[in-house]
Amino acid sequence: MSKFKGTGIVYIKSLVRSTSNEQQNVFLSMLNSDERKAYETVLAISWIPIDAASKILKAAADVLYSRDPAGLRTIGYKMALNDLSGIYKVLMPVLSREMALSQSGRLWTQYHDEGRAWFFLLHRLLLLFVLFYLVMGFFIVNLYFTF
Repeated sequence: MSKFKGTGIVYIKSLVRSTSNEQQNVFLSMLNSDERKAYETVLAISWIPIDAASKILKAAADVLYSRDPAGLRTIGYKMALNDLSGIYKVLMPVLSREMALSQSGRLWTQYHDEGRAWFFLLHRLLLLFVLFYLVMGFFIVNLYFTF
């Protein structure tokens, strides 16, 4: 099973902790026991199951950006801004979400232990192709898109 780098979840913890106790409790109630354990014990250098990370990110988006239909995108943008360094850190605040996301294929391995990602902008549609290698020469391609 694929794993997600703890760096992003540690950042999510800082965002959740900056909210009210009520919002923190709502967030924690959205996680099952395994997801909550992963959330509470994660370190920046550790890896957690991708399913737990996905649920944590979704719950954080639902609590932190409940009125924003693009809450997950906002979290991704803020995670990239937090984790980037050098010239990218300087440019991130002035880049649009779409421009930032189009460059994030390069960051895939920072957050994921498997696969390789490519982003393409087709008209106003942003496509993400993720290639996962499997045993015996077969592979899986996942396609995600956003407007």
